[in-house]
Amino acid sequence: MQPMAEQSAAAVVELQRVVRLLPELRRAGWYLAASLGASGRWEEGRAVHADVLAPADPVLLEKYILALYKTTPVRAGMEQFRRGLILVSFGRLEEGLLMMQSAANQSGDPRLLREYRQLAGLAQKVVR
Repeated sequence: MQPMAEQSAAAVVELQRVVRLLPELRRAGWYLAASLGASGRWEEGRAVHADVLAPADPVLLEKYILALYKTTPVRAGMEQFRRGLILVSFGRLEEGLLMMQSAANQSGDPRLLREYRQLAGLAQKVVR
């Protein structure tokens, strides 16, 4: 097994390629920043992290993205749950969590209930 620094250095090369080719894939940026840090490349890691945290273009399109979902009726279950997640991703935490809770309760799906409880618990910690 390779030491963490070696694994991270190898990951940096691949993640830099992913970030270059798919800049909208923010998760790759998070992993790139972490890999740079694990490789001891602190300045580069902080710069990548700052880019990931910078406002993303989709936020500017919130009105139009949300309209995509408001024009069609919501079916209970996973579809409603996903719409709640979309609202949460645009910072509409209370509205999104209520939609997710309703979907989870109506469906009785243990996965949705677990996901809702986890997200609601995290939100509660952040809002405090």
